[in-house]
Amino acid sequence: MKQLRNLVGACLSAALLAACGGGSNGLSPSTPTSDAASSAAAGSALLPATAGANGLYTGYAGANLYVANPGNNTVTVYGPGSTAVLRTISAGVSGPLALAVGGSGNLFVANYTGNTVKVYAPGSTAVLQTISAGMSAPRALAVNGFGRLYVANYGGNTVRVYAQGSTAVLQTISAGVNSPVALAVDGSGQLFVANQGNNTVTVYAPGSTSVLQTISAGVNVPEALAVNGFGKLFVANYGNTVTVYAPGQTSVLQTISAGVSGPYALAF
Repeated sequence: MKQLRNLVGACLSAALLAACGGGSNGLSPSTPTSDAASSAAAGSALLPATAGANGLYTGYAGANLYVANPGNNTVTVYGPGSTAVLRTISAGVSGPLALAVGGSGNLFVANYTGNTVKVYAPGSTAVLQTISAGMSAPRALAVNGFGRLYVANYGGNTVRVYAQGSTAVLQTISAGVNSPVALAVDGSGQLFVANQGNNTVTVYAPGSTSVLQTISAGVNVPEALAVNGFGKLFVANYGNTVTVYAPGQTSVLQTISAGVSGPYALAF
């Protein structure tokens, strides 16, 4: 039951994370039929991708929506403001549980059952790259402001790091990692890892594989992480709370429980 719950939670997180970024709501009144049409529809609102306050690429105003579908091993793509499928990605997709979009617009798909991360060029449904080195049930993805890819391996108790455009493991983070289910990167480049195996969130300085801090206060079966524009860390706990931590702190700043019931995902 816990494994099934984790699977569903990761799917929801993937869908929500793929929708984040861009303009005020990322929508356009048009219904584009291609990426070129999406760009034209966005018009002057189309802006280059930049690293946001949480260290992740914000993408483009009017960006497409990507949805990971583990039920049929596809990723469906929707144009800005549209409810119609723009395209369907099935090549290389096997149990997709997490998505990320890099600054170049490349799409990363973590295949939980396939033990790979597949990379797709903007507008393409063909596999551009396959990352298999170091994979063991990849569960979460994050891309930092320098294009580095972080992959949380639920089955291997590791977070693997890959340089932009590379399929070779650049670094392996294993210290403090125990059944990792979620990742976040803040504006300073710090990495946060939610560890379901020991109810902690571990923090790593930019480029480091050593634990900088361990957050355990208030952490109870963590499912998702998010960092806001002020550097506050939010942890969704399946124990019916969202706990909030000030930058650099390990003690609980706030606890959100009103309306919270088995939370799976967070987004700003």
